[in-house]
Amino acid sequence: MIFEWQFLLLILASSGFVAYFLYRPLEANISDDASNVAIGKQKKQELADDVAKGLISESVYQEAEDEITHTLAGELSQNSGDVVAINPLKWAIALSAIIAIVSVIAYTQLAPNQSPNAVIEMSPSLSLEQSVVSLKAHLDDNPDNGKAWSMLGLAEFNLGNTDKALVSFEKAYSLIPNDIDMLLQYASVIASTQEGDFSGAPQSLIDQALEVDPDSVHVLYLVGIVAANNGDLLVAEQSWQRALYLLPVDHPDRVVIESALNALGGFESMSDFTLAINLKISEDVLALRSSGDYLMAYAKAVTGSPMPIAIKKVQLKDFTGVISLSDADSLSVKLSESTDVLVVVRISSTGLAVKQADDIEVVSDAISLAETRIVDLQVE
Repeated sequence: MIFEWQFLLLILASSGFVAYFLYRPLEANISDDASNVAIGKQKKQELADDVAKGLISESVYQEAEDEITHTLAGELSQNSGDVVAINPLKWAIALSAIIAIVSVIAYTQLAPNQSPNAVIEMSPSLSLEQSVVSLKAHLDDNPDNGKAWSMLGLAEFNLGNTDKALVSFEKAYSLIPNDIDMLLQYASVIASTQEGDFSGAPQSLIDQALEVDPDSVHVLYLVGIVAANNGDLLVAEQSWQRALYLLPVDHPDRVVIESALNALGGFESMSDFTLAINLKISEDVLALRSSGDYLMAYAKAVTGSPMPIAIKKVQLKDFTGVISLSDADSLSVKLSESTDVLVVVRISSTGLAVKQADDIEVVSDAISLAETRIVDLQVE
């Protein structure tokens, strides 16, 4: 709207300049009377000077003067009879109208036309809820815009409406099945419904994205993440190394991938020794606890210091049934260098290291880490 007003003001200004320059010269005498009189006077003065110097006779002077006077009289008479009759108001209005019409036509030709399938740009100031409303309104008029369906799915997912997000992504997939960003987003949303597991449909979508563009850095990065989560560290390293090779030296995403590779190197050095704790929590206990409560699992020496050797803490809502302890979770002495330990699991509303009155705690029998790497515990 601001641009249209600026355009209108430009038209009015142009019209004003036309009217000004149209009126200005017409108010002055448009004949050559003044200049003709001046020339006549100059010629007579030159003749008078020639007589005074004796260059011409008096009779010649008189004839020349009469001729000048006669010629000047004829020109003045002709100019007075040929005065141009121009209506400045009429011309000003006509030219202003022409300027306006031409300007509007030029504007309509130059103004960008939005394609029906163009992805609408969401203003950064819009909230997620407002973005969803705006996208839905856009899709009512442009139901075949796959990009917009993908954007709607992502917005719905960020709002926690996973079911609606899946419907939107399914529609986007039917319209733009080879769009890499959509494929990766769709895979991530499906994986979120599988507790972060990318097997099955998410893996198929990632494989499809990799077929579309084997050199996509985004695809290679996600392939590495999935491989690392599945314990396939070699594939993760190869994917991230290739992504790093494809990125320009000064690309900001290099830092992210280099950090992932560094973390992978540290994980490889510590992942040889792992103590897996299979934990079952009864429905009765879960009914009494909040999903925001903490689940703490740690190993401590059978004798000596009661301080944990290795510890891990997660919230109940993020618990998947297994907690793994490794050297990466060690506090001082490495878990791999320990011998006999007790495994302790505690459900706590505070997550504090010191046991509270309402905490629930179970302790395993003493185990030898040289012989046992898996512990089964149950909270009832």
